[in-house]
Amino acid sequence: MRLVIASQKHIGKKLAYPIRTNKGLIFMPQGRELTASIITRIRNLGITYIYIEEKFSDEVVIELIFEDPIKLEILNNLSSFYSSIKKNGIINERLLTQTIRMIIENINLNENAILYKEPSKDEIEQLSLHSLEVAIYCISISKNRRIRFQDIENITSSALLHDIGKLKDAQKPHLEIALDLIKNNATFSPMVYVPILHIHEKIDGTGSYKVTGTKLHPHSQILHIANNYSNLIDKVTDINQRIEMMNMEASSRYDLNLFKQAMEVLYCYPNGLMVELTNSEQGLVCRQNIGFPSRPIIISNEGKIIDLMKEPTLFIKEIID
Repeated sequence: MRLVIASQKHIGKKLAYPIRTNKGLIFMPQGRELTASIITRIRNLGITYIYIEEKFSDEVVIELIFEDPIKLEILNNLSSFYSSIKKNGIINERLLTQTIRMIIENINLNENAILYKEPSKDEIEQLSLHSLEVAIYCISISKNRRIRFQDIENITSSALLHDIGKLKDAQKPHLEIALDLIKNNATFSPMVYVPILHIHEKIDGTGSYKVTGTKLHPHSQILHIANNYSNLIDKVTDINQRIEMMNMEASSRYDLNLFKQAMEVLYCYPNGLMVELTNSEQGLVCRQNIGFPSRPIIISNEGKIIDLMKEPTLFIKEIID
């Protein structure tokens, strides 16, 4: 499979992975030949990236972070959870705990696993997918830091709750609204709500609440990195620019040791992406190297395997659409 931006330049290609709606229904089946009208429909649905069939794309390893039935159940749970908060301000703690356990017990954190993001223009559905993505990054970073299971549950709770303030209309900042909603449920630990309040605090103390680095809990930093990376994925399509923005802001935003551990598990060049290397060779990213997201394994247009971990003088120069 090759990952491309859905555009008219791929007319005549065939879909290598079905396009589904947020309800799990197939919008466009695998194998469908792309026409101008189909690509327009895909774009109108809000889809930016699609997988198409390509030479040597059978060498591309793709796994799912969640199997489709599990992912659909998780997103349905989150949709019900957030709808209840929006309607009556009640946090269904039982449903939250059930969903967190389902996420942790079923997540596939293999370096070649992806979360396929179905588009939606619905506020609740967008929040569900964003919060799930942030939770995945938090779990991945936390496991790389080898923290306790209870702490992973807490940071996952923070990830799923961090944007609930946006569901309520009020004059206060949405983080403070979220804090009020959470504190109304007395069983939540400060380890859940403090990282939410400090999600935008910077290590240099220039955040909204001026919390300095020495007072920032690592969970706040993990949530900050995960949320920032998820937002950049949605806003910045150029992957190299996205990485540069993360690195450029790192010294002022994050504890650098924690940031380094986070960047070891945020696989920035997804499998199936066509790239050009600094020696002008082009090819598909086919597999990842564990712990080195910027040094994946490439299969060239001539069928040659190029492992960037074994080629220290080669780098990814640009992304090819």
